[in-house]
Order: sequence, then C-alpha cells, then structure tokens
Amino acid sequence: MISEHTIHGRDGADAEPARNGAATDEAAAADEATDDDLVDVELEGWAMTCCGEPFAVGDRVTWTLIALGPRIPGLRPRFLEEHHEPTRPARPVAGVVRGLVGRTVLGARLAIGEGVLVPDRSLRRVQRLDGWDGTRGGIDLTAVLEIDDRADLPEYEAPREAVRESPPTPPAEVIAALHERLVRLHHDHGTRLRIRSMNGGRRASLLPEAESARPVHWSVGPTSVSVNLGDRRFLLPADADGVAEVDRILDAIVRGDVAQGGLTPPLARSNVPPSPW
Repeated sequence: MISEHTIHGRDGADAEPARNGAATDEAAAADEATDDDLVDVELEGWAMTCCGEPFAVGDRVTWTLIALGPRIPGLRPRFLEEHHEPTRPARPVAGVVRGLVGRTVLGARLAIGEGVLVPDRSLRRVQRLDGWDGTRGGIDLTAVLEIDDRADLPEYEAPREAVRESPPTPPAEVIAALHERLVRLHHDHGTRLRIRSMNGGRRASLLPEAESARPVHWSVGPTSVSVNLGDRRFLLPADADGVAEVDRILDAIVRGDVAQGGLTPPLARSNVPPSPW
C-alpha cells in the first residue's frame, strides 16, 4: 500500500538527505527491532537509476555504506549507499529493509542567467513505498535498515575540502554597466518585462510578458559575457565592446525584432548545450 502527502518547504530544503525524524519517521521499522539495530540509509535517485538493484521492504540486502555524520546518542545513525569508488571510509553492511520512503521534486525553476530549468525543491511529494523496482527514475529514497552487526558500520570521516585557487573575478565595470541596463529596463518596461538578477547583475534573466518575445539570459565571467537567447548562445568580450553588443540585443528585444529573426550573432554562436543539472 502506497500512501503519499505533499510537503511545502523553502528553496533548497531537500539539497541534502533528510535529517533524522523527518521523512524516515514515516518509514517506521518493525516493532520487534530495537532502536540500536536500526540505521537510516539514503539512496540517491541518480545513483539508483544508474546502478541500483530492485528491493522490497522485508528483503535482506547488503549495501556499501558511508557514514553521513558522527554518531549522536539518541539519534538514529545516517548513512549513504555508495555505488562507485568511495572517497571516504565505506563498508558492506548486511541487514533487512524495514521501511522505505521516496521523495520526488514536483517542479522546476529557471536558473538565473542560464536559461535552463533546475529542480525546484520547495515543493516535494513524500511517499511511503513497499519497494523500489527501477521504474521510479530519479526519486530519492530513505530506507530504514535493521542491521545484522553494528560492528560492521563504517566510522564517520569528514569530507576533505578540495584546495582550489580563487578564480579570476569578472571586471567590476562590466557588471556595473550591465546593472545600470537592468535598472533602466525596469524603469522603462517594468510592466512588460520581468527581471531576475544575482550578484549585482553578474547573472540576469529578462523575461518578456509577450508570448512571441524570447527571454534573454546573461552570465559574466572573467573574460566573456555569455548571452543565451532561445537556443542560441552569444559569447561577447567582457569589456565595453561586449556591453555595447548586449545593448544591441536588449534594444532588439524591446523592439520585438528577435521574434522575427532580425538579430544576428555578433560573435561566436553555438547551440545551447543540455543543462548540467
């Protein structure tokens, strides 16, 4: 029997596995199991779609687990099932699945400055499941596992932060100039144009209300401004010349020329690649 309810949450509420006492409370284990025998196991949707084996509540399984945090008295330990080469201590752990819930993201939102859709985790559906057979692609799972031997569990090791050099920053004068354009557009066309921006205009999405008009998105890097317009991407220099070309694109959008194909890419053009999300 599958039961379900919908959870409304803040943006990013499901960016990491559910914490103790949240979704897993609905996947309560059998009464005969003691709390000391139970652990929560997070099974990531993308990994299950790639490499997961079907299972049902009540099945005996052996999963390779990584501890997601230090053990805290009174709280059920949390682990992640690992299908690939682990970067932290991992051990195979045997046990019986005593409960299972699935979490499905219901919507998508536009990534500012990119023109692609990314999962909107502010609206989710949580379902109690009796198993997983591979037909529910992409759904994140939380299982309650009654383990055979607590000594088999791996110890927690904090992830090692990668040492990265700070990337070059985009030219401040270019960002300031683009921000000025956003302010001007909002003043002149606020009722006909929705504007979303981040970091003072470094990333922006301009969404015309007219159905025939195409949205435009830009993202400023250290040496270039990437402008997405429909299925086209323009690569402009991050300098005064690039800002002038952005002006030309914005003027064409305001006039409605883009819908008729009147805009010619000023520099390199390529199809927009699939979203990395």
